[in-house]
Amino acid sequence: MIKTRLRPENPEANLKSYYEVYRGFSWPFVKDLFPSYSSGSSNIVSESVDRWAADRNSCDRTALIFEYAGEVQRLTYADLRDQSSRMANLILRHGIRRGDTLLICSKPCPEVHIAVLACARIGARFCNLGDCLIQEQLPAALSLIRPRGVLIHNDMADAAMISGLDGVQAIFIAGEPESEPKDDQIYLHHVLPNMDPTFDNVDLPIEEPLYQTLVWESSGELRLITHAHRDMMGAFVTGKFVLDLKSDSVLWTDANPGAVASVIYGIFAPLLCGCATVIQGDTFAASTWYWTLETLGVSVWFTDTLKLKRLKAEGDDLVKGYDFSNLQHMVTIGEPLTAELFQWSREKFKRLPHEVWMTDETGMVCFANFASEQIKIGSIGKPVPGIRAEILDEQGQFLPILTLGRLALNSAFPNLALEMSAKNPMNCMRFKDGWFLTGDLALKDEDGYFYYFGRVDHLVNIGQLLTGAPEIESVLLRHPEISDAGVISKKCFGSEACFKAFLKLKNSHSPSPEFLDEIAKFVRLRIREEIPNLEFEFIDDFPVSSSRRLLRRVLLARELGLPVGVVSNLRE
Repeated sequence: MIKTRLRPENPEANLKSYYEVYRGFSWPFVKDLFPSYSSGSSNIVSESVDRWAADRNSCDRTALIFEYAGEVQRLTYADLRDQSSRMANLILRHGIRRGDTLLICSKPCPEVHIAVLACARIGARFCNLGDCLIQEQLPAALSLIRPRGVLIHNDMADAAMISGLDGVQAIFIAGEPESEPKDDQIYLHHVLPNMDPTFDNVDLPIEEPLYQTLVWESSGELRLITHAHRDMMGAFVTGKFVLDLKSDSVLWTDANPGAVASVIYGIFAPLLCGCATVIQGDTFAASTWYWTLETLGVSVWFTDTLKLKRLKAEGDDLVKGYDFSNLQHMVTIGEPLTAELFQWSREKFKRLPHEVWMTDETGMVCFANFASEQIKIGSIGKPVPGIRAEILDEQGQFLPILTLGRLALNSAFPNLALEMSAKNPMNCMRFKDGWFLTGDLALKDEDGYFYYFGRVDHLVNIGQLLTGAPEIESVLLRHPEISDAGVISKKCFGSEACFKAFLKLKNSHSPSPEFLDEIAKFVRLRIREEIPNLEFEFIDDFPVSSSRRLLRRVLLARELGLPVGVVSNLRE
């Protein structure tokens, strides 16, 4: 681990004293900050857009900044209230009601935000797949989502795939129209101006579903995750404490439109905090990203490791021509940053990148390097106020500091997905004595900082598919010379994906380089050629649990030179 400490970038941030706030924090107190929730029901749009639009001091404040092809469009909170109210009236007219789902297949544009808010107003849910859904995946996705309506961008030629789907009442087209609409298509550009700009929001229980997202399982199947209106509490808290949002902030969250981070931190967190959010409609290019940061006055940038890698790969000459003096806070998600990428980002943007951690299931950032706290390079930071976290072994026992184990969260926080309940029999493997098992490996140091070491199942995304350690193990065990195998992924601390296989041979002999090449070809031929580097090590004994399950975390800990806790008693 990298133990470098960097002093706090902004001691006067919203979260001035981490430990004082953490000790005194309670979610019921946050709930009381939203007056309409005191009655037990409300609407996330009432507490975000409408509250600012109803105040003459904030109604003309910028809410959305949209850039596409060099043109910039700005919507105030009053504009956003009126436009989303028009959209709510429109989708109601076309038969979409509370409990129905609107499927969104669109590149980033204001109509997406407007449609999202419209759905929330009436109690419908939305599922944003962005603009990257592969046509072959669409039937499986639609069978899970079962949409009542669809929003698709005019620039996308895939509208025909959705026409005529069972149960779809209407297809809404975003963007400038280029042709006459078909009978089953509604161009928002034509019809929205004629709709009523007022709407009485439906008061909803905080458990009411708000949005859904799709995730790929290791089996290759899709799973639907559902989040509720109660997510507003986590979005507000992390918007204030993690992103350090203020009323004059300009936030740019450049996540994929279909990601939970895009929903929470591209839409709801900035609106709940009463500031502006940036929508970039152009495809990724280093010059576009630099231009956006400079010209649109971005003060808070929520990005990911992959984009920083791509920006760095473009070279240093391009970045020299831009001014990032408006940037006050920089937050990153994804793979842990290498020391090299961390220092490059710090040098080029004149800000420290603050790493955070979240998943689709948690629905909010749960660990963060805060602006008012020291940063340890390579760490995902400390738990957000309201989040309790521990490192557990396979039996659910707490592990000591600096010991690799299973990352677990106390399930009593509002943004946890609706279906992630300990009472749900489908989740019996995800809960242990009241702790939600995230499925990740991590450790905690002596100062309370957490470090992420990848998935428990050692899944790696290769191309469009997930490949995991168990899949490689099953192939290795079919080799006539191998009697036992254990595989781990070494994708941690920003390194490239790499699988390492620990093998026991049937016949004791020193393997030759040709034999190792043969094993690698044996695996790739039976799984896929794109599998990254394969490393091999030959051992005589494998760490297993009492049920004879391989303990991959122990193999990984030994590989990294980390403590593993007490293992022998698991085999007794």
